[in-house]
Amino acid sequence: MCRLFRRLRRLISCNKVAPLEVLEQPAVSDVLGIHIPSAALLDKDQLYLLGIIQDCQAARLRGLRTLKYSKEETTKAILNILVHLEYFRDRPLSLALAFEALLQLSFMRPHFSPSMVSAILHRTTEAVLGSAEEDKEELKRPFQSLLGGLLLEAPNTSTLLQLLTDL
Repeated sequence: MCRLFRRLRRLISCNKVAPLEVLEQPAVSDVLGIHIPSAALLDKDQLYLLGIIQDCQAARLRGLRTLKYSKEETTKAILNILVHLEYFRDRPLSLALAFEALLQLSFMRPHFSPSMVSAILHRTTEAVLGSAEEDKEELKRPFQSLLGGLLLEAPNTSTLLQLLTDL
């Protein structure tokens, strides 16, 4: 699994989809609605999540619907980060970044497979339910946005039924 992380980080750091000058941390901070400390204070996984968000936003601004790296592998890496949340100093920030990264990936092509949507729902729901009570209120909006993004990816009754069944 570590090999997967290194490979994904290398692909992102190659700047295959170079971020625009406009897309710096304040833009992401405005989107998330939470304060993002300086890059020096972020964990490597938080920087990785921030890089995914910026890559997706840059691609969408250029009118692209795909990334140069695998959407499925990136999602698996994010879900693996969610497993180890107890080791992060700032758990709500890590969760919000993970939710935003998954939301941004949901706008990209190809669509998530049904099994991947199920894995996303299970892991994110576990993360929210495992959070402290004061963090749950803070995570409500990012979690709702993620659910909306997953529904918008393939807006039909079977997708809605799958989302409700998985929850």
